[in-house]
Amino acid sequence: LDARLMKYADLEFTLHYQPKVDPLSRRVIGCEALLRLVDGEGNIQLPGDFLNDLDKAGLSREVDEWVMQAAVAQLSDWLATGVEAPCVAVNIGVASLMDPATVSRLASLAAPYPGRLVVEITEQALLADEAQVQWALGTLRAAGLKIHIDDFGTGYSSLSYLHRFDVDGIKIDRSFTVSLHSERGRCVFSAMCGLAEQLGLALVVEGLEDRWQLELLPVQSDLSVQGWYYAKALPPAAFVDYAAGWAGWAQAG
Repeated sequence: LDARLMKYADLEFTLHYQPKVDPLSRRVIGCEALLRLVDGEGNIQLPGDFLNDLDKAGLSREVDEWVMQAAVAQLSDWLATGVEAPCVAVNIGVASLMDPATVSRLASLAAPYPGRLVVEITEQALLADEAQVQWALGTLRAAGLKIHIDDFGTGYSSLSYLHRFDVDGIKIDRSFTVSLHSERGRCVFSAMCGLAEQLGLALVVEGLEDRWQLELLPVQSDLSVQGWYYAKALPPAAFVDYAAGWAGWAQAG
């Protein structure tokens, strides 16, 4: 192993799932699969502690494939056991998008579950070779995956992505959610939400942590919220319990 990776030799990858909630129905309608490292005593390391090392070691494509494979396996297990499985989002980096073999393997993994998986692509990834990005996104969409732009609004050419690439949704970066405390921030946020609705794009608002932020969200179709106000990323069993609890509470309320 690369010296940078020796400290991870005895740790295991696992996925936790952060709920995406419809703020109107208060139902869990999706989730994002988030990578974690766990040691033998159950201690958890977050991606900020290890992803940079893995990227520098040239392992980002292998990590993306592992995440997709694990998310598909979890989705399959949920469906087989009668769980009302949500749409699961996974993150794909630029190295994977630029490698046709990796893209093809990701598409093959997801193909048995059309419409149930979302690929979140950062704006940085869209700055890579445009022809290859177009091919990669087309291949993934042909396999039934939905394409969302992650951290939308933080890049240099955010609006151009919406007509250059065939995408299904955007995730507004949490910095815009935080800015809702100011009038200017609310105007920018509202404009982004309106643009998504006009283009018929799914809209995910991330980083929502307080009730007052929730109350400032627009009422529009195909909007979901992801943030600590609802829940942090949860292990699979805890996620299922949480989602079932929210669904039951919504029906009762």
